Amino acid sequence: MDLSKQLVYTIDVGGGVRPMGSLADAYDRQVGDGDGRTGRGRSSESADRTDADTDGRPYLGVGSLAVATVLLGGAVVLATSNTAAAVASLSAVAAAELARVLAGLGLPLVFVGVLAIVPSTRRANGLALLGVLLAIGGLAAFLWAYPDRWLGDALDLTVPVTSLYVVGLLLTFLALVYGVLGAGRERSENEAGTGSGRRGGRTSLR
Repeated sequence: MDLSKQLVYTIDVGGGVRPMGSLADAYDRQVGDGDGRTGRGRSSESADRTDADTDGRPYLGVGSLAVATVLLGGAVVLATSNTAAAVASLSAVAAAELARVLAGLGLPLVFVGVLAIVPSTRRANGLALLGVLLAIGGLAAFLWAYPDRWLGDALDLTVPVTSLYVVGLLLTFLALVYGVLGAGRERSENEAGTGSGRRGGRTSLR
């Protein structure tokens, strides 16, 4: 006998018995179809997610973290080693400038890498993209302003350039926090929904 043709009854909270068409209908209403769809349709949180969340995002995240590690490591070496600057044929000022740029690129890449690994919403991804663009803009402004338009010069752009980069970095970090908290909240809701479904139970009558 095809079990999907059986008439399924669920016991409501009020004690009544409500007929449902088949086991498939019962599963869709109680649990969902696996894509975040239930009897009431796809939730807004699930609709806010992209299909790419489970495809290449982990690889993108690992790659971003690897690149960030190289950039930050290079920044530390250039900032602390005169030998590295000499090998690269860089003056002390040029080595310091390059170290700042490498570190400035590496920091937001760390946040983006972690965010790419964590399942996140389009809002978090958009916020991270905006933050990265602002940070890159701050770095470009730094390359133009340093050292002739920096501390103590007639045209001192230290504060606006630094503020632009810091705002971009802060937005990227907030996107990471938003993504992590959203993933944790969704996991808790799924676990709570699974637990309530198990406690509710279903009775099947032929």
